[in-house]
Amino acid sequence: MTKKSYAIAYWLLPETAAREVLSHEIAELAKQFSAPFFEPHVTVFVAPENTDSPKQVVREIGDIDLELTIRGIQSSRQFTKTLFLQFGLSEELQTIS
Repeated sequence: MTKKSYAIAYWLLPETAAREVLSHEIAELAKQFSAPFFEPHVTVFVAPENTDSPKQVVREIGDIDLELTIRGIQSSRQFTKTLFLQFGLSEELQTIS
């Protein structure tokens, strides 16, 4: 029997107004292309399951307030990147990732 491996993805979520706009657009595109709906988010990093507990990781990151600049909208055939926003470099985001 093969043991499954797991990972934990840490996301940042947009503030409420941006989340509503992005959610609407994602829902429209998902409907148009018969694709799955997903929550708008920024994947900060993915860690193996056996790393620090999620609560510890969040404590270490602390309360952050980031403003990211959208540089473009892109897509790919990769399942986890079918549609994504390309952001400008952010020193704060690079530090926590």
